[in-house]
Amino acid sequence: MTAENQPLEVPVGDTLVFYLPVTSDGEDVPLDGAQVQWWLGRKANSHGADVVLKKSIGNGITVDGSTATVTLTATDTRAFKPGFLYHQAKVIFANGVEKTTTTGPFEFKPAMGA
Repeated sequence: MTAENQPLEVPVGDTLVFYLPVTSDGEDVPLDGAQVQWWLGRKANSHGADVVLKKSIGNGITVDGSTATVTLTATDTRAFKPGFLYHQAKVIFANGVEKTTTTGPFEFKPAMGA
């Protein structure tokens, strides 16, 4: 099931680490052999040119059991101005089944001390 309207926020220039647990009917879903993708876009369900930042396993995402950990570095967030975007995560399981797991607003706050 998709966790919708999951807000995230980070000050511009800060690092952000967040977790995406994958469950179905309250049970953990192992991510062995799955691909996990996360992206940030200008609007909900962004595609193509509206996607402004992408993360995947080996590029900012690690997986442990049924939880994906996404890391946005200070370099990633420094490229943005304060304001709102949208984020979405998808898992593509080894059997080819694709599931959107998380969606929601993403706020870049002004840098601390700015």
